[in-house]
Amino acid sequence: MKAIVQQIDGVALKHLESMEIVFMDFAYRWVSCYLTREFSIHQIIRIWDTYFAEEEGFSQFHCYVCAVLFLKVAPQLMQMNY
Repeated sequence: MKAIVQQIDGVALKHLESMEIVFMDFAYRWVSCYLTREFSIHQIIRIWDTYFAEEEGFSQFHCYVCAVLFLKVAPQLMQMNY
């Protein structure tokens, strides 16, 4: 997941590192809970349906979903003052 983010938006990743935020500190929850805390049950059913449909959905596609989730909020994160 971190490698995907690095390829697409290395600036956002460098920003996190400059703030001494460890990527896996927040990404771990997304990976271990399969986003069940981030979305509504209807959204989770749609995402999980795709995971089951994909050959390596939970092991590969889930990393891309999490990377996109991070990239979507990255501009707001970069503007926050920690």
